[in-house]
Amino acid sequence: MGCSNVLSMFFVYYLFILQYTSAQEYVYHFCLVDNYTTSSTFQSNLNFIFSTLSLDSNDIIDNAYLNNTIGETPDTVYGSLQCRPNLSSICPACVKMAIQEIKRRCPNSEQAIIWYDTCMFRYSDQFYFNIMQDRPGVYLWNVNNVSVPDQFTPVVGELLNDLVGKAVSSSLLRNFASDERNVTSHTKVYAFVQCTADISASNCRQCLLGAISELPNCCDEKSGARIIRPSCNFRYELYPFLGDTTTPSPPLLSSPAPLISPPPPISPPPSTNSTAPNSNRNNTPILGISIVVPMVIVVLSAITFWFFCLRRKKTKTKYIDGKLAIPQT
Repeated sequence: MGCSNVLSMFFVYYLFILQYTSAQEYVYHFCLVDNYTTSSTFQSNLNFIFSTLSLDSNDIIDNAYLNNTIGETPDTVYGSLQCRPNLSSICPACVKMAIQEIKRRCPNSEQAIIWYDTCMFRYSDQFYFNIMQDRPGVYLWNVNNVSVPDQFTPVVGELLNDLVGKAVSSSLLRNFASDERNVTSHTKVYAFVQCTADISASNCRQCLLGAISELPNCCDEKSGARIIRPSCNFRYELYPFLGDTTTPSPPLLSSPAPLISPPPPISPPPSTNSTAPNSNRNNTPILGISIVVPMVIVVLSAITFWFFCLRRKKTKTKYIDGKLAIPQT
């Protein structure tokens, strides 16, 4: 195999690992009602919800939303998942991790909800599809303040309000919009808004505007923040974090804990004519490949390991020390 082929394959693998780990970044959860018994009919129905939605997420399309209903009263289970439609390719990985985690964190709960960076999973013994709900929710914000609050705060407000209008009117990505805006000549703010795809445009607008109106209660002058509700959420940061932004992201290792952008298409290596073995040919190119390839693999492996450790550290900072969570009930 040519050196360029090896490098291309390893590069794809490297970016896949980074993208996969970003899909598994836990944000918050709520366990709401704890009273079903082990080995009950409700648990059997719930397990079926887990398995069917996990499998169905592999084929998710359109608005990256799925729901399902299993069982009869009083053991009916309603379940749903919502991924970010701009990152539907990593939806299955996120959903599988969310299901595993909600099982661990909410045993015997008849109602529970969990959020990851790129997906949300929810189930309940009560019907909730197509119904706008703004509780329970959570605030999360960056402890760092911006240096130019008089410029920053109005820009963020205008950007978020514009995104609400785009989200509720979009025919391509229902109830979702993302964009960026200049704060100063050297600073941009990046943001997205999203509602679950089952609620109407008017309910989506109501949910998002209500959440945005709560920013002064938690996040004034903060360099990043998000407010999450069962039916909607939004986030803004001073760095690209969406994984599919409107402009190219900076180098992977330069941002303060961004989500990883999807890899750009990799051009196939130029084709070469194969030749029959010749014992009299110069072996220098083969020797060069045999030395370079292992070195490249070692270097990229080291970078991958270092970056994974860095992400773990930054994730802890981001959600424990660097982000403060206040549940809303």
